[in-house]
Amino acid sequence: MSTQVPAAPLPVAPTADDAVPKVRTFRHRRLLGRVGINLLGLLVFVVMVFPVYWMVITAFKPGVDIQSYTPKFIPHPATLQNFTDAINQPYFWTVVKNSLIVVVIVTFLSLLLAFLASLALAKFRFYGRGAFVGTVIVVVPAFVGFFGSSEHAGRTSSAASANKRMSLFILIS
Repeated sequence: MSTQVPAAPLPVAPTADDAVPKVRTFRHRRLLGRVGINLLGLLVFVVMVFPVYWMVITAFKPGVDIQSYTPKFIPHPATLQNFTDAINQPYFWTVVKNSLIVVVIVTFLSLLLAFLASLALAKFRFYGRGAFVGTVIVVVPAFVGFFGSSEHAGRTSSAASANKRMSLFILIS
């Protein structure tokens, strides 16, 4: 039996691979991709929400600030005068009543037609069903919206067709 004591490992000189930092790994690239997509989504969100924000704060601005060339992003002397002026216009409540009647009728008819169409599409299997659904959802409402019989009927039918398109899509899904 020998009584040798194990020797300590010899120090290893650094290699060229250890001196150069490694290129970003797959995880880092994926993380950067996610951050980039999230930043792009945030930018799209800001661009989409800003007009709504501007519309709301403009409602609370006095007339002088609305007509000013320098934008104010927060209305300093906030006022409700614009709302009282709008409500006191002649025929305001008549217009509101007419709009509510149109909205209720269009929504009811759109839901009824979309329900019946989705029921038929779910019950019957036929060749070309996917193309038919795509045509109904995309082409028909656009055609009806662009070629309404009169200006008012065109606006109403385009609103109804957009509502019908979304209702049908939701009910089919």
